[in-house]
Amino acid sequence: MAEMTTGRDGLRDIVVDAVNAKDPDLFSLADDIHVPPSLLDRTMEVMERWPRMMLSRGQLDTEPVAAVWLPDAEGRYARVGHLEFDIEDGSARMEIVEEVRGDLVSEPPAGLEVADWEDSEAVGEGWLV
Repeated sequence: MAEMTTGRDGLRDIVVDAVNAKDPDLFSLADDIHVPPSLLDRTMEVMERWPRMMLSRGQLDTEPVAAVWLPDAEGRYARVGHLEFDIEDGSARMEIVEEVRGDLVSEPPAGLEVADWEDSEAVGEGWLV
């Protein structure tokens, strides 16, 4: 049996990069573990439902997680939950936790401010007419 090298930290990093880049092909980087089609389908559904969602790397105690960020009413990204990862019998699993825990330590997403052109108030202005 081949030694697994991806681990939960690596799986978390792949999911964060794939979601933020909107590129499900990045899941192929986890070539030493099985990423079931159900995990890919669930990730694609979430990305389609919240296209401006961003993930960032985080920790709960010693467990690697991904913090889930969505734009709030003030046009700033706010944490709304996190993703937990597990690898069981060589197969990746992900759980969505819709809770903002105070002990979650995470990086902020790449851009905390929503760009002016993304703001709902900007619709109909400039070239977005």
